[in-house]
Amino acid sequence: MAFINKQKIISGILFTTILVLVLYFGKKGFEITTDLPSYYHHTFLFSMWAFGVVILWSVFWQFMLNKFPKTYLGEFFMWLGKNITVFYIIQWLIIGNIATSIFQTETLTSFPFRFVGIFAITVLITWLVERLIKKHIKQI
Repeated sequence: MAFINKQKIISGILFTTILVLVLYFGKKGFEITTDLPSYYHHTFLFSMWAFGVVILWSVFWQFMLNKFPKTYLGEFFMWLGKNITVFYIIQWLIIGNIATSIFQTETLTSFPFRFVGIFAITVLITWLVERLIKKHIKQI
């Protein structure tokens, strides 16, 4: 029992440390993320910041999916996880074709709207591709 309590304490300390560092360096990290030349030539410290963001994001979704597994949102993200490779390919085909022309002309306040739009289109195309693949497999 002592081992489990010690493990929870260490995990809590690590989580809190990562959260504090990600928040503290958040402005600089976000600036690099939204500036393509800086992003493609970033430093090791930015990589550590981005890794921290990924850890926090993963912990958040793990918590949410464990807390609400049989909800529409939970089922959606489990479906998305099963189709993540197709999702990424489609998303990067969309982003890669518009990032250099559209995103560089936009203000930072429009990024959330662009994200939601691209996410929705990507989900729709992923769903269509999955349906086509299932239909094709049934015919074989």
